[in-house]
Amino acid sequence: MKNRLARVILGVITLILFTGIFFLSDSQHWPAHVTIGLTIILFVIINVGFTWLFWQSRKHYLNEEEEN
Repeated sequence: MKNRLARVILGVITLILFTGIFFLSDSQHWPAHVTIGLTIILFVIINVGFTWLFWQSRKHYLNEEEEN
């Protein structure tokens, strides 16, 4: 249950951050390479977060399997 909630929260935060970067870059007239660089960095961080959440759920499942 906690893992699903964390995934939903991470997804909502991701959507807000990506949208925020593009609106901010448009209003502040950032160069394209800055916007692309921030998007790539954010993409990597978000993927690490989802991978960590997946590993936590998998680790819990493997621990239960070892006990049986």
